[in-house]
Amino acid sequence: MTEVASYSMISEELLTNADFEPENYLKITNPLTADLVCMRPSLIPSILQIISQNQANSPDIRIFEIANIYIPQQETDLPEEIPVLTAGQTGNKFFETKGIFEALFEDLGIKDYKFMPPTSLVKIFHPGKTAEVFVKDKPVGIFGEVNPQILRRFKISTKVIIFDLEFNSLVKHATRLKK
Repeated sequence: MTEVASYSMISEELLTNADFEPENYLKITNPLTADLVCMRPSLIPSILQIISQNQANSPDIRIFEIANIYIPQQETDLPEEIPVLTAGQTGNKFFETKGIFEALFEDLGIKDYKFMPPTSLVKIFHPGKTAEVFVKDKPVGIFGEVNPQILRRFKISTKVIIFDLEFNSLVKHATRLKK
């Protein structure tokens, strides 16, 4: 997999294309450009944008990013910053991507994990082809195929499999961290 880096600020159009509701992201009061008006609430829209921009150059894209996302808070104007690991792979490679996921967990020494049906609807993922990831019965992320409607909005011509994990939860449960 290739590591990518995207901006913390993204366009509202990108979030709309990914079916994010306005109450789930922060708009910047005085943005520098029209393309950087929102704090990203997820890395998935950026991963999809990168895949869209590069699919003509390579039919087999495997990328990941570790970065903060920004979640609005009711009590304060400041968002909660959450580090996440998001990875995406193009093509009909559900089990290959699952193998990458499982190898990551094995390398980190995380053994007590399981896949469960999502507890709520996640519009960005394909219904029926998505699982929530639990470690020791605590949710740590989500794994699945991106909804075809979302892919069309991003002008992506192939399936995309994504896993999106809370980085701090991975570190907390890891038993093989290098110090």
